[in-house]
Amino acid sequence: MAMWLLHGHHVLHKNRLHPGATPHSLNLDRFYPHSRDKTILLLHDFNYKSLRLHLYAHDTHIAHHLPQSLVSLHLITSDRSALSVVPNILLTLARLKRVTVQLNVEFSAPGEWLGFEEIFPPLEIDYGSDPDEYGYLYRHYKLELHRDGVLCWEETKSDYFEEDSVFTHKDDVHIPELEGAVTDWLSLNSSLDTIKLVLSPDGDTVDDYIDDDLP
Repeated sequence: MAMWLLHGHHVLHKNRLHPGATPHSLNLDRFYPHSRDKTILLLHDFNYKSLRLHLYAHDTHIAHHLPQSLVSLHLITSDRSALSVVPNILLTLARLKRVTVQLNVEFSAPGEWLGFEEIFPPLEIDYGSDPDEYGYLYRHYKLELHRDGVLCWEETKSDYFEEDSVFTHKDDVHIPELEGAVTDWLSLNSSLDTIKLVLSPDGDTVDDYIDDDLP
């Protein structure tokens, strides 16, 4: 059944692209761990180059099951301890060029980022058109490091994190633990060009994942 569904996804996305094009990206973010792992084992037949998936702290096994065809990877987690799994993935995938690690952070009722209250300002309240209902104006913080560049924090204001979001430079953000991790990650794989660590308010992510700008 899983193989049949993958074939269906492959054909569906191929029809959405221009004639002769092959779909290269797949989103497994909403798969439960057991279903995700079973699906990953089937990916070697499809030559996917970009993958988005949810990462957990117990995923010590996952690196050796990911297809070697991957050049781009988007890892999402709500568990800070799951970041310890990232190095093994980077050491295993020899063709990786670009990696985004998205850490979804819980926030409290006043909009404060739990665990980062002293670093990031609270989310602003958006009352909208109904004074009895409100939400938050989301912000995302990105730490990006290129092979030939410098480490820097940036901020964007949007409901979801997207690769093409417009970010502005932030000079007042400094988190040595995360900055050190990103620097170490880039050093683990000589084929890597870019590492991004994104801190996002915990919530839904964009369902559509088509990586058109493959490195």
